[in-house]
Amino acid sequence: MANTYLTRNMATQGSSIKGTFSCWFKLSNDNLTGGFLGHYFSNAYNFDICMQLGNIEVADYRTAYILRKRTTAKYRDLNAWYHLYVAIDRSLATAADRCKIYVNGERITDFQSSEDQDYSQQTSGGHSGAVSMNNDYTARVGIRYGNSDFFDGSISYMHWVDGSVIDIAQFGSTDATTGEWKINTNSTVADYGTNGFFILKDGNTITDQSSGGSYDFSLGGGTLTKTEDNASNNFATLNKLSSKGTFS
Repeated sequence: MANTYLTRNMATQGSSIKGTFSCWFKLSNDNLTGGFLGHYFSNAYNFDICMQLGNIEVADYRTAYILRKRTTAKYRDLNAWYHLYVAIDRSLATAADRCKIYVNGERITDFQSSEDQDYSQQTSGGHSGAVSMNNDYTARVGIRYGNSDFFDGSISYMHWVDGSVIDIAQFGSTDATTGEWKINTNSTVADYGTNGFFILKDGNTITDQSSGGSYDFSLGGGTLTKTEDNASNNFATLNKLSSKGTFS
């Protein structure tokens, strides 16, 4: 998806308390800075789930950071499909549980000390947090902070559930034989909430496949290319980390 991104404008306000994000991704860049899902109003008001120089970051910025979690781990395997799951519940009493990040079914608890800030507790109402994909904002897939940091790789099975925390078992499970985390291709969510969606299922469809089915995305730039390589049928990929030459 390098130089390619999707957009959708919001007409209504959703929850500012809870949300669930899930997607599968495969990298083409081992030191990537680029976005999965962002919610952009201006440089002073934005929410992003993204890669930052190979690390995964979830950040909510409203003239200052009200949430910022950047992993110490770097994700550089260009042959694998990763599963990223983020559960946000600002009502919880434990600060570290208000934004939980999982990669391949394992919860991430190690974050860079300078980028480890939890949400304050919020139990009802308000517009204080772009997590809700609120009205007057633009949702963007494949671009970070609304600028030119594009995601370089493939993204599949992207869910956003507005207003609810959905258990990770809806989206994946551990294979009893291999011990590997695998996709649940029959993942269904009964209620995606006000601004929730499910896109990039079985290819490059940007038509909303959620239960509501009314929040389609549009191509904001670049060319959206379908690939048969996906999370349930992983293809062998040339790996520039162990090979000589330049791939393009």
